[in-house]
Amino acid sequence: MNKVFISYVKENTEIVDQFCQELRAHGIQVWLDRNDIAPGYRWERAIRQAIQEGAFFIACFSREYNERDKTYMNEELTIAIEELRQRPTDQAWFIPVKLNECEIPDRDIGGGETLRALQYVNLYEDWDGSIQRILQVIQVESSEPDINASDTEQHEIEVHPHRANAYNNVSAYYNRGLGYRDTGDFNSAIADFNEVIALKSDYAEAYYNRGLTCRDIGDFESAMVDFNEAIALKSDYAEAYYNRGLGYRDTGNFESAMVDFTEAITLKSDYAEAYYNRGLGYRDTGNFESAMVDFTEAITLKSDYAEAYYNRGLIYRDTGDFESAIVDFSQAITFKSDYVDAYYNRGLIYRDTGNFESAIADFSQVITFKSDYVDAYYNRGLSYRDTGNFESAIADFSQVITFKSD
Repeated sequence: MNKVFISYVKENTEIVDQFCQELRAHGIQVWLDRNDIAPGYRWERAIRQAIQEGAFFIACFSREYNERDKTYMNEELTIAIEELRQRPTDQAWFIPVKLNECEIPDRDIGGGETLRALQYVNLYEDWDGSIQRILQVIQVESSEPDINASDTEQHEIEVHPHRANAYNNVSAYYNRGLGYRDTGDFNSAIADFNEVIALKSDYAEAYYNRGLTCRDIGDFESAMVDFNEAIALKSDYAEAYYNRGLGYRDTGNFESAMVDFTEAITLKSDYAEAYYNRGLGYRDTGNFESAMVDFTEAITLKSDYAEAYYNRGLIYRDTGDFESAIVDFSQAITFKSDYVDAYYNRGLIYRDTGNFESAIADFSQVITFKSDYVDAYYNRGLSYRDTGNFESAIADFSQVITFKSD
């Protein structure tokens, strides 16, 4: 299931957190702006995308909301109403919730109706009963077949006769499988995803997550089969293309990997990881210009992307732009303080440009993190020698000899 978007005002943060905790306890994934927007992302676009792609939109109304003269929740409601007007009228998607005694705004939703036409839940009057009512809607609607499929390509749900009564358990199996996977119980996760697929053969997300779990246990062949099936069922499944791309790359099929990364980016233009991995592919094939573009885009989308800074730094170094390389290696270290390779490569540039003290500091940091890093000892020895510290240089070269002799 996609995440459930929760809209609220900050004055209700405490009760909203309790509400979200209840939903999570029942296997529901929730989306909260303060938790699910990474630093550096364009937050307005992220919110719009989360609302449009969310399995449900829950609007938490309250006295505090009504008393606000200005709040971004109103913008979220506008986006949600636009989305609601495009959805079937016989399916629940927008769920109004009252956190305390208040009025639901009389906002037009089309067809002569307003938000007040939607059945709401009084969370403050009957907490447990209201939670169960919400769960019933979310879990049942999420396991319904896709009625929007074309007339010629509707997927029939294959339900084994002796399991017909268990059909409403699809969501429970699926979310329990996610829980098993998150806690490292991969065999139980696969068993639950198998059960989901047996009950609902066109459940693309179940194939996708089973594929991820198969990859986690090293069954790469089965993982690729599942990613293929997920894409066959859901042609706009950006995450499945991305992970299939990783599979192609890991098995040496770089051309297919690049195609899949590109498809993932086409479907999801803010997919930082897809830009990064496509950048690696461009770099490995010698297309440094395209690699730089992709690493830069990944950094623009995810400002703390240490690996993207590091790999862009390598290209700067290889093309002779040492100053920019040092900046990128330094950024990588800022976001990942134990980034051994970033320290080492920055140290090499410092040494090559005559900044021996900084080089020694970086090589020493590498050795602190990885005491058997032979090349760091060797290059630190060279730097000590260049500064006239022959005793320390001899000690480092001796350490290199010791490692090489083992």
